[in-house]
Amino acid sequence: MLQESTYSCTLFLGMRCSLKLDKKWWLTVEGFQDRVKEWWGSFNVTGIPDFILASKLSFLKKKLKVWSKENRGNCRVRKEYLLEQIGSLENIQVHRVLIDDEQLLKAHISIECEEVARNKEIHWRQRSRIQ
Repeated sequence: MLQESTYSCTLFLGMRCSLKLDKKWWLTVEGFQDRVKEWWGSFNVTGIPDFILASKLSFLKKKLKVWSKENRGNCRVRKEYLLEQIGSLENIQVHRVLIDDEQLLKAHISIECEEVARNKEIHWRQRSRIQ
């Protein structure tokens, strides 16, 4: 599993930036790396290399914040949807025995719920460091 990492850089302009990442939940999101590459290429900045890097990192940080808020919202909706599905399967289970496909679906949904809960825990751990 991915470990906690701290990345820091000191730029020639005297600017210091550090980025603390905890278990990188966003790397598991489908299409994330492609999206970052697309964003990085879309930033048109001119100047000395240090300024270009600092500016692109700043722009990327803003995009990531917006993306993260949108994605976290999707996680909340996803969790509610998964819990509804588990509830409906449990209601079915009260009246009859679940067939193999339904048992497999319930197990899969339970695993997804655990993953969403883990991501939420990581999110709150990261937020506690920021403040």
